[in-house]
Amino acid sequence: MKARLISALLIAVFGLSAPSKAAPVPAFRHIFIIMMENKEFGDIVGNPEAPYLNDLVGHYGQATNAFALTHPSLPNYMALTSGQPIFGGNCATCQTDAPGLADSIEAAGRTWKQYLEDMTAACAPSDAHLYVALTNPFVHYKNIAENPQRCSDHLVPLTQLGVDLATSRLPDLVWVTPNLCSQMHDCSIGTGDAWLKSVIPAIVRSPEFADSVLFIAWDEGRSAINGGGHVPLLVVSPFTRAGFASTRFVTHYDLLRTILDAWRLPPLGQSANAKPLSEFFPPPAINTHPSHRTAVAGSTVTFTTEASGLPAPTYSWQWSADGGARWTTLTDTPPYSGAQTSTLAIIGAPTRLNSYWFRAIAANGAGATTSETATLTVTKATPILTWPTPAAIASGTPLSASQLNATASVAGTFAYTPAVGAVFGVGAQQTLSVSFTPIDSANYTAPATTVAIDVLAFTSPARGGPPTGTVNPSETLLVYNGATFALVDGKVTFPDCTRYLALRGGMLIAAGTASGCSVRVPSTGVTPPATPTPATPATAPAPATQSFKGPASGGAATGNVNGSETQLAYNGATYPLVNGRVMFPDCTVYIALRGGTLIPAGTAPGCATSAAGPAGQPPAGPTSGGPTATLPGSGRSSFSGPASGGPATGAVNGSETQLAYNGAIYELVNGKVTFPDCTVYIALRGGILIPAGIASGCFDGGVR
Repeated sequence: MKARLISALLIAVFGLSAPSKAAPVPAFRHIFIIMMENKEFGDIVGNPEAPYLNDLVGHYGQATNAFALTHPSLPNYMALTSGQPIFGGNCATCQTDAPGLADSIEAAGRTWKQYLEDMTAACAPSDAHLYVALTNPFVHYKNIAENPQRCSDHLVPLTQLGVDLATSRLPDLVWVTPNLCSQMHDCSIGTGDAWLKSVIPAIVRSPEFADSVLFIAWDEGRSAINGGGHVPLLVVSPFTRAGFASTRFVTHYDLLRTILDAWRLPPLGQSANAKPLSEFFPPPAINTHPSHRTAVAGSTVTFTTEASGLPAPTYSWQWSADGGARWTTLTDTPPYSGAQTSTLAIIGAPTRLNSYWFRAIAANGAGATTSETATLTVTKATPILTWPTPAAIASGTPLSASQLNATASVAGTFAYTPAVGAVFGVGAQQTLSVSFTPIDSANYTAPATTVAIDVLAFTSPARGGPPTGTVNPSETLLVYNGATFALVDGKVTFPDCTRYLALRGGMLIAAGTASGCSVRVPSTGVTPPATPTPATPATAPAPATQSFKGPASGGAATGNVNGSETQLAYNGATYPLVNGRVMFPDCTVYIALRGGTLIPAGTAPGCATSAAGPAGQPPAGPTSGGPTATLPGSGRSSFSGPASGGPATGAVNGSETQLAYNGAIYELVNGKVTFPDCTVYIALRGGILIPAGIASGCFDGGVR
């Protein structure tokens, strides 16, 4: 409260105006001033007697056109601390009621100290040895000189500077006054240069200097140019680029205005008409502005900026959804990354960011600079549809997931034309189409695509088609006559409703007609999916006490074989399997294939029929002997095959290329064997032999 009252009083009494809101210079943490004496610009800059000062010139900045206001020293000191010379000459005991820099600093709640070399006592008004009062401007302000406490708090020996640096107790304003020798008044330039070298490094290397500034100024020159001579003025700061030289005309008033503006203090006296030394502390410069970008939804897009400045600037990114009326600072939360770096990445850009504006702010202690704005355009992505060309199908085969199996790179639904269940007529390159609707319709378009399918004329084995096809390794598909069919439990149902057992080698064995099937073989066009018909309720199996009805007497032609192929479930009862065969109560013997199909294998010899339940073990079949067939002209022993009473089984090798039968080895071709008596048999994996006719062009004992 006291600080605000003093500030208001200064403005009311002396008519001082408040500073503008715009800050032309950084709000320095500390401002250091070292006042030197009586040298012209050319005495210092470029002079080999001042190597340290010239090194500072090369590493920091200088005002090459700076001038003192008058002669002698004291009026210049007063102008630098009050904005007016006040006194016409040097006067050790002169005092003024004018407001000064110290009053403004304290009114703002800030702190200050003057560190004086060889000062004998605080506010000492008289010269002693190398200390002179005329180089101590603050002792000439009555409200300081007549206040012992204020004197002792703010005017301290130079030795205190090292203590305050080491303990981080530096005030905001650090005013350093060397003695007459160290400040080059009574001693050489080289002496003063060496003294500066002994003091300044501790200042600039201190963490306290990271966002501060040091001014090295001379009160007056030796000439009368522009009133007080052309004097050196060095600006040492992390915000000043190396070797910078300002050529504009400046005076002590400009230096005072710089101090006041840095801390947003009202101007004092003539400093109201001066300009701060803002050119030494430029805000970051944007060298590369972000560019407008266009991205596909879901992709990664980046905006990049690049700025220079001392110290190196930091970055922050902002976005606006209303054309720049309001801006929001970004953080590294999805989809944003790098919000505090020079490159902003938007990962998986959504369409909701379409037409957003983005900009970067580069900032350091010297200020902040905003980049130009860049607009982001986000368009919908198109999902990638993958639909392999389907294998040819036979006419009458309803479309299924085997053909209508498109996939998409994103989640969604498919609509096919024609739909599942539709039936094509015969024709090549017939069109299948699909429309895809993504779940995320905000970010993805709805694409469509087509494939072509060949529909082949169909002739089943029952109507003269080939008796074999090709079974895939997993035994789930059959390629027959150029078309592909699904296998269920090893069986295939053709469009003409005929069913076949497909052996691994491709041999097709008739297995009846599919129940509830309707022939689907259109000649042209497309037949839409059939309307499902209600399932016919299953009939409960007849009790075991009823008369047995096997395949030979009109019973079912199939049963269910268990996993170990040791039992057959047939018509509600269970029968043992021996070597893949079953004997029913009516004495009939059947070969039971893995899928359950029953193939007649004769009648069990010596069996008495029983209609009351399962019979005993089926006959093992002949193992040796039996009638032998004579092989005319062969010169070999007579051959007894299954047709002439020989065994009904053999042994198939692991690769299913050979059959061991009755002590001899025979070649298997497509799962079939031709015996010397010209009979042909299908050899199942377990060795069971199924008659397959007579080999064409064959005669007993050889090939015609």
